[in-house]
Amino acid sequence: MSVETPEPQQPVDPIVAYLRLLEKITREKIWPPPKKIPTELEPESENSEDDENP
Repeated sequence: MSVETPEPQQPVDPIVAYLRLLEKITREKIWPPPKKIPTELEPESENSEDDENP
């Protein structure tokens, strides 16, 4: 059978959904890579550490 059957509707883990979306975007190459990737060494905001560790 070449007809693809739709998968049963099940609650999808947000992380799994994000990974699937990221994989789709990467495969289709519709999302150009960011010019600068933020890293832990270069936090976007100095207050981010205070928010994570109150």
